[in-house]
Amino acid sequence: MATRKTVFSDGLVVNGVTGNVSVEIHANDAIQLPRGTDAQRPTGAMGMFRYNGTGGWVEVYTGSTWQGYVPNTGGTFSGNTNLGGTRNRLANQDSLFYADMSTAVPTFNFGTSAALTYNRSTNTYNWSTGNYNWLSVNSSVAFVNTTLNANDLQVGGSSVVGTQAIYISASAMYPRDTNGAATGQAELGTYNLIAKTYDFDTTTAEYIQFEAVMPSSWNEGTITFQPVWSHTSGGASFGVVWTLEAAAFADGDSLTATDFGTAVTSTDTGGTADDIYKGPESAAMTVAGSPTAGELVQFQLYRDTGAGSDTLDIDARLHGLVLYITTDALTD
Repeated sequence: MATRKTVFSDGLVVNGVTGNVSVEIHANDAIQLPRGTDAQRPTGAMGMFRYNGTGGWVEVYTGSTWQGYVPNTGGTFSGNTNLGGTRNRLANQDSLFYADMSTAVPTFNFGTSAALTYNRSTNTYNWSTGNYNWLSVNSSVAFVNTTLNANDLQVGGSSVVGTQAIYISASAMYPRDTNGAATGQAELGTYNLIAKTYDFDTTTAEYIQFEAVMPSSWNEGTITFQPVWSHTSGGASFGVVWTLEAAAFADGDSLTATDFGTAVTSTDTGGTADDIYKGPESAAMTVAGSPTAGELVQFQLYRDTGAGSDTLDIDARLHGLVLYITTDALTD
């Protein structure tokens, strides 16, 4: 390399009288940067910058790698909007979303187990294999080799929105005429909290029901639930087996012709009077009646007093339950 000479030891000012930095230009046109392909990169030294004709971006040598900065060609990102660099972030979290521009084919990484790779020659984005729960948006380019889990959301292709939680309060339920659970209301503690419950017997199976017109975004698949419950003082054993079953009814269906589907259970253990307990999520429950979008679903819940794990020797108080459904559309 030829020897360089220092011409302005105190800095260079163009179209100005004084300056604040080593080189200061007062003009409204442009500076022509050194430019070339990936193969024409010089041996890097920290602080070098150039225009990369292969990728179409300005890049800076960080001391260990050439880091590219991509022009914004559309769309809006929140958080740190710098797309260039090995660890530049879109959401202020290193592990959430970043673009690796240090190679000819940039990779957008989601967490630690998935990546979205852009192929410049075909103008397509490709998911890596693996499990991930993130958002992909398709506007002017195509997503191919897309692998989505039940908890993923994709906009622009088939939409998989994921699991949604619906809380059903005991006050929205009603007892059966035959072996219905007793309604309960208690004012608890110093702060006079009102608990409206259904109280389930220790030896006789008692039942309550509720209904819901399911959203059209429901995929008509299986449902799970978690009971929310408590008990009073005086018990010696504290296991409770909560059981849920359901059937669907379309427009014009008879309410007397379809039995409930196979029940699923959530077994939980209490122990402290007036503490709230949220049972484990049940296994997947199939709704009887071959449900379709927007149908009425009738649910029945009871305490399985005949199960060996149901050992609570006082009433179990149900405050409500959480239903988990899977949706496959963005709107109803």
